Amino acid sequence: MNMRTHVIPDTIPEDQDDPRHWDAVNRRLKDILLYLESLSEKKDAEILALREQLQQCRQAGEGTHQLINKLLNDIDNYRKDIEWYQRTYEQRSLPGTIWQKLFRRKRN
Repeated sequence: MNMRTHVIPDTIPEDQDDPRHWDAVNRRLKDILLYLESLSEKKDAEILALREQLQQCRQAGEGTHQLINKLLNDIDNYRKDIEWYQRTYEQRSLPGTIWQKLFRRKRN
């Protein structure tokens, strides 16, 4: 519905006692009311759609947050594994290496 702008006159129309004038005013007011109701319905639908989109974004954000926490935990575990390998294989003394090989052979 196309809303035209009307200038409100400063004077009261002469035909204000004419029932047709008031019928026209009532029709115009009903048209305005219908237009405003349709705008309200459109805005309500848009708000609902935006709320649903916001909820989806929150869920996606929560999933991403959980994935990031998992990956950070994995990185921490890999660091611990690397430190263990460094302590075990790179920083071990020669007597420790020989001792481990001797006792490992005796077990097998």
